[in-house]
Amino acid sequence: GAQWAAQATSPIDGVRALAGLSADDLWAVGPNGLVLRKQPGGDWSALTSPTTRNLHGVAVGADQTVWIVGDGGTLRSWSAAAGWESHDWPVPVDLYGVAVDGDRVAACGKGATLLVRETAAGDFTQTVAGTVVDLRGVAFGGGGDLWLVGAQGKILRIPAGGSATTLASGAGG
Repeated sequence: GAQWAAQATSPIDGVRALAGLSADDLWAVGPNGLVLRKQPGGDWSALTSPTTRNLHGVAVGADQTVWIVGDGGTLRSWSAAAGWESHDWPVPVDLYGVAVDGDRVAACGKGATLLVRETAAGDFTQTVAGTVVDLRGVAFGGGGDLWLVGAQGKILRIPAGGSATTLASGAGG
């Protein structure tokens, strides 16, 4: 079977999140604005970062647009055509997770922050997440459902066009 292999790039402060569309085209983010990319046929390389803030989440859309989130409301996108673009949230709350589904983008973070953009031309709006705990991860599920995980074992599902439902995770703390 397959075995783990150490990678040449080992940032001293570590890496916090990883995403990609294939095993050969990956993005990683970390402290102090760290942005790394592994391109097909190449090694990991550090990219010029759009921020010096700590980054906590990264997602890659099917169109290869990359989304990163981090401290102080940092919310940025990168595409080959436009480079880095800022979508920073005006409230300086730390963002921990980001997900992409077509034109839809969702970011979550401290104090139950949930930001959603429904269309490529639309703006991000704050959405009620149905909890008060910090949200650490977000994903789109089948049928456009939005799934969130957070502190105290919280798992939430927001159906497309619906409101949040809390599911028991069987864990706490």
